[in-house]
Amino acid sequence: MGVAATLTLDPEGRCVAARLVYCNADDRPFDAKQAAAALIGERIAAPAIEAAAEAAARAVRPTGGIHASAAFQRHLAGVLTRRAVARASERAAG
Repeated sequence: MGVAATLTLDPEGRCVAARLVYCNADDRPFDAKQAAAALIGERIAAPAIEAAAEAAARAVRPTGGIHASAAFQRHLAGVLTRRAVARASERAAG
C-alpha cells in the first residue's frame, strides 16, 4: 500500500487544501476525501493527523491477499497516513 499526500497551508499554518490518495487500498487508486477533509482548517499537529489517519483506516476498502489481511491493510493505511501527512506538512511549511 502507498499514499500520496498533498497539503496547502495558509500563512498561519492552517491547512486550506488537502488530498490523500492510496494505491493498493481498493481495486483502483482510492481518493480518501473524508480523511483529507479532517485536515482542512486545522493546524497540522498530532490531533489533526490522528483524525485523518483514523478516517483513512475506516474509508479504505482493501481486499486482503496472500501478503496481508484486509484488517492489516486498514491498519497500514492509518500508519502511512500519519507519516505522509507529517512529511507533507514539513514540506508545505518549508
